[in-house]
Amino acid sequence: MNTELLVTTFNENIAYMKVHHPKLFSKLVALDSAVENGHYQERYELIFDNGYFDVFEKSTAKYFYSSDSNVYAQSASKSIDYELKDNLFVVAPQNIMSDEKLDYYNNLSVVEDPLSGMANILHYIQKKTLVNESLKDIHKFIFFGAGLGLHIESVHKKIAANVYFIVEDDLELFRLSLFVTNYKNIGDDAVLFFSVFDTNEEFSILSEEFLHYKYQYNMYVKYFHMLSQSEDKRNQFHLSITKQPHLRFFYTHYLKQTLLPLQHLIDGYQYLDKRVSLSNETLDKHSFLLLGAGPSLEKNIEYVKKHQNNFIIVAVSATLRLLEKENIKPDIIIHLDAFAVATAHFDLMSMDFIKDSLCLFSAKTDPLITLRLDKKQILFFENGTEYKMNSLKPSAACVGSIAYQILLYLQVKNIYLLGLDLAVDAKTGKTHVSTHDYGEELNLHKGMFEESEIEYRKTLMPVEGNKTPTVLTTAHFYVSIESMNSSTRSFKQESQNIINLGNGAKFLATKSMNIRDVKNLSTKDKEIKKNLSKLLKTNMSTQFSKAEYTMLKNKLKGANSLKKVFQKYLHTHCKSIPEYMCKIENLIHEISQSNN
Repeated sequence: MNTELLVTTFNENIAYMKVHHPKLFSKLVALDSAVENGHYQERYELIFDNGYFDVFEKSTAKYFYSSDSNVYAQSASKSIDYELKDNLFVVAPQNIMSDEKLDYYNNLSVVEDPLSGMANILHYIQKKTLVNESLKDIHKFIFFGAGLGLHIESVHKKIAANVYFIVEDDLELFRLSLFVTNYKNIGDDAVLFFSVFDTNEEFSILSEEFLHYKYQYNMYVKYFHMLSQSEDKRNQFHLSITKQPHLRFFYTHYLKQTLLPLQHLIDGYQYLDKRVSLSNETLDKHSFLLLGAGPSLEKNIEYVKKHQNNFIIVAVSATLRLLEKENIKPDIIIHLDAFAVATAHFDLMSMDFIKDSLCLFSAKTDPLITLRLDKKQILFFENGTEYKMNSLKPSAACVGSIAYQILLYLQVKNIYLLGLDLAVDAKTGKTHVSTHDYGEELNLHKGMFEESEIEYRKTLMPVEGNKTPTVLTTAHFYVSIESMNSSTRSFKQESQNIINLGNGAKFLATKSMNIRDVKNLSTKDKEIKKNLSKLLKTNMSTQFSKAEYTMLKNKLKGANSLKKVFQKYLHTHCKSIPEYMCKIENLIHEISQSNN
């Protein structure tokens, strides 16, 4: 064993990490410091025996490889193939475009259906793709488990991918790999993403970054999984694939939603000001009850009915039909969904039921909903658009999490949560209250994270529960749980108290409480709604200012300049796939360099 070579490799790696992966470098420095100061006892020892490297675990007296690590590396390399089956993530959706479907979509505009803009491309690809075709190149590759990294070098020599994602849970083990594997040399040939000793949240962020980088190569992503590495990260990456925004909303949906706030401004609707607050001497004494459409609301509906005058009730629109049935009148209604199908939430026996409620609506709300209400009731917030400079612009994953963020932002002191379960009912598998149009009863016994397929709204996985050690949730709900926790980190003040009364997921910095234990609540008086209305309508706006109008004209100017960029590439003919991909990358680069 050449000790000098080990030290040189380690130093080159450390220098490379310091420049290109500073967060990982900081973790390695912290580990060294902890060892030197006696705060951490090293668990492993790097050994060289019989011509190969291994790792000896002191506490168990076991070896990491227990055989020739060089042979393992070569075996790992041989196992990597270009077939479209094993150890493969299919990242892009597989839309089958038959001849009949092609004719159908070609008769629609891109505004009517987004697939009409892609139909010819999808049809062409399917006609040119052989049934048993394999990959010509592997552009993006993931290693779940680094070990000493020897297999990473051997695989790189074989496939020479452009981008690697290297995942390792054990920081000390990864540090030993810095003596053996020259990541700096691999980094000279390819872009490296490292997830080492990361929390689930950190890993999720890195997964999204990996998917976003060189996303044009995302159709198929191959991977290698070390048996020593937990399957958790692999499952989480699969989850990140299903969470990609463009898989949930097509560009035509964004276009329609982006235009609606303009129409509402033209029609003179009120827009909430970002400087608004619901904190004053009177309101700080009251408790706000935020009602989501999770199963725990229906289970506790009698309590809410009995004590409705003891809370300022904030209800998401999906709860309205249940609340009308029980005659529980909300003080504030929050609505987010931009799609016309969401009008079902407002299919009430009588709209008089909510005639006194203040409506905080997304500016993307469909007119089929807004026209049912008195214009004076509605206060718009922007989400995903920036037409008004001082408008309230919350951003969260679903109506429940956006309602929570709004209450935090408005400095509400005492917030009780009920029905924000973001998990299925432990006995029935129900996702929502019975009056919810999208509610389902999921199979509680179906295997979690079956590798062949993860359904965004149906595959179940365990998370920490609010009142039990774990509850089952879906990828769809999991995104909202992350969103809730992110809002808490960003907006919650020390003076704010958050009490979760539901039976669903646990949220950051919230207190769990049984609903029967809630005591010492104030009673609402008749002036409460006037107080709420006065505060919410402070500095509200109903039209464009000169500055906003100028900003809108500049956006239109920018859009026209981008249109010219596209037109320049529109009739470009390419003689080969590499030339075509090069042109696409040039187009992407030119777009990204344009002014916003």
